[in-house]
Amino acid sequence: MATIKQLTSSTSKPRRNPKFVHRNQRIIDLMNRYEEGRLPLTEYFDKISQTI
Repeated sequence: MATIKQLTSSTSKPRRNPKFVHRNQRIIDLMNRYEEGRLPLTEYFDKISQTI
């Protein structure tokens, strides 16, 4: 019964605005690049602050 409620609630949600989806992808990309060491801390802060 819980799975039916979850399924109906997830299908009735409106789609996300593409602007926010792209922004979130950019933020995740910046985070991954910083964790891998390909992006210095100062550049990471600059780019994150411009994105948000």
